[in-house]
Amino acid sequence: MAAIYDAFSELQGIQQYQELIELELLKMGGFVAGEMTPHHWAPSVTMPVLMLQVLEDEWTRNPEDAQKTFDLLGSKEKELLWIENTKKRFKDGYNYFGKHPERILPFFDRYMK
Repeated sequence: MAAIYDAFSELQGIQQYQELIELELLKMGGFVAGEMTPHHWAPSVTMPVLMLQVLEDEWTRNPEDAQKTFDLLGSKEKELLWIENTKKRFKDGYNYFGKHPERILPFFDRYMK
């Protein structure tokens, strides 16, 4: 979440207020961005992982953030696919396997029998 908060607040022109935003999150009973990163729990993931990320996602700090998460995964069977030539996570990222099932079907075939 730290990467998302950082990138998104920069897009909105409010990056200089990130500390105040985190204070408001705490006041509402939430967590600060650094506590919500998957990096803390990635080593506990030991099942096979096919991770898909938009390389130039405008809402995060890729490739650094996703690559760090991927590297920290405890799984021995893991693969990272980068979607290139777009910045749109919703349009092109979340819809990727629906348009390109040939990228996920071999993974399912290998690990879900």
